[in-house]
Amino acid sequence: MARWLRAAGHEAWWTAGIDDGDLLRQAQHLGAVVLTTDSGLLERRLVCRGAVPVFWLPPTLRIQQQLALVFREFCLEIRPPRCTACSGELDSGDKEALRQLIPPKTYRWLDEYFVCRRCGKLFWRGTHWRSITRQLHELREGQT
Repeated sequence: MARWLRAAGHEAWWTAGIDDGDLLRQAQHLGAVVLTTDSGLLERRLVCRGAVPVFWLPPTLRIQQQLALVFREFCLEIRPPRCTACSGELDSGDKEALRQLIPPKTYRWLDEYFVCRRCGKLFWRGTHWRSITRQLHELREGQT
């Protein structure tokens, strides 16, 4: 879910194996909404008191269906994508300066590249990027 939200241009955090209490404290500190399929999380004190907003997603739904619910519930729009690894903003990168990082075949057919401000990961609008973009737009069109 976090990667899809990042691809849609929204800041999203996810930490594997994080303790529920730590998760809720971090969310409270950041002023973030927690998206979860864990109904037990809804019974935690911080959630019951309304200190941390939590949106429960039915675990039986596929990720695309869950994503559609999140987009609808929070009236999200598709924005310029963020880094799918860390949620950092992407800046245009100079092709020549990045040459050593770009796969040779990709270098030959693409001129536009992006670099994450936070982690330095390299991105380009290849077939994977276009597929994700298409799926996000289909999701949005299905809601209008």
